[in-house]
Amino acid sequence: MAPLALRLLVLVPILLSLVASRDWKAERSQDPFEKCMQDPDYEQLLKVTILEADNRIGGRIFTYRDQNTGWIGELGAMRMPSSHRILHKLCQGLGLNLTKFTQYDKNTWTEVHEVKLRNYVVEKVPEKLGYALRPQEKGHSPEDIYQMAL
Repeated sequence: MAPLALRLLVLVPILLSLVASRDWKAERSQDPFEKCMQDPDYEQLLKVTILEADNRIGGRIFTYRDQNTGWIGELGAMRMPSSHRILHKLCQGLGLNLTKFTQYDKNTWTEVHEVKLRNYVVEKVPEKLGYALRPQEKGHSPEDIYQMAL
């Protein structure tokens, strides 16, 4: 019997790299994709088409490596919303550790016009940042002022 040939369309290439890192020989029932990957001629059996909107694969994920200092920083994706349930399930299945993303921390710094203040100070007294506020904006947090502008 001829092996099953598969065609795979990849809309999110980073997910392909995560899935490809799985242990394909794990003891469990195999789906057609797994059987295809174990076949010695899998390159002829599996046809992959990757659709990417940019000139590089990675989507929002972009790791910057400073050649002078050796520092590495993430300039792209910094969070994975809880609404991305399939991705969370995949990460769980791969045994990946995820770090909880903190959207706001009152002890971090805000720096504007060479004025550096802790966020909790900016929340209480936004005037300290040196912006000319209208009377109705005074005494409101930057978030409140932003919402008023919308």
